[in-house]
Amino acid sequence: WSRHNPEKQKQIEKEIEQKALKTAQERMELELLAMKEQLKRKEEERIRLEKEQLKKREVERQREEAFTKWQEKVATEQQQEKETDDHAQTAEEEQNNDLN
Repeated sequence: WSRHNPEKQKQIEKEIEQKALKTAQERMELELLAMKEQLKRKEEERIRLEKEQLKKREVERQREEAFTKWQEKVATEQQQEKETDDHAQTAEEEQNNDLN
């Protein structure tokens, strides 16, 4: 029947073309949404990794700071111990000299 009605044939072809275009547009929109979602996830992952790195660096900085303070404390205690020993030795020498 479409051979006998070229106008009807053209209308059907136009409708098929419009449906195909609409389907292609919908597919492109879905692909765009998928790409946006993928970008969003990548950005979230990048931010998470960046925060993780910052936290690790902060923990390391605190660890180094604590170690430095510990070294200073040990050095101070050793110095005080040496001064106490020197003082005791000097006092002992003076006492020995007084005896002689």
